[in-house]
Amino acid sequence: MLKTLTRTALAAVAVGGLMASAAAQEFSFRFQSSDPSGNPNFELQQGWAESVKEKTDGRVEINLLPVEIHRGP
Repeated sequence: MLKTLTRTALAAVAVGGLMASAAAQEFSFRFQSSDPSGNPNFELQQGWAESVKEKTDGRVEINLLPVEIHRGP
């Protein structure tokens, strides 16, 4: 029985350590928008990206890329 308790305790410590390191990770994403820079929809999307950063205390950062409009040759 002592062996089982020891193994269970060691497993709990290992899982707790893994969860703590996963929670401390930071993530950075790049998203391509379907809207050009300056478009009201793009501005709204940028506000969403900033909101995500604020709500995650900076652990999740989203870099939003506008679509480029090519005019002429």
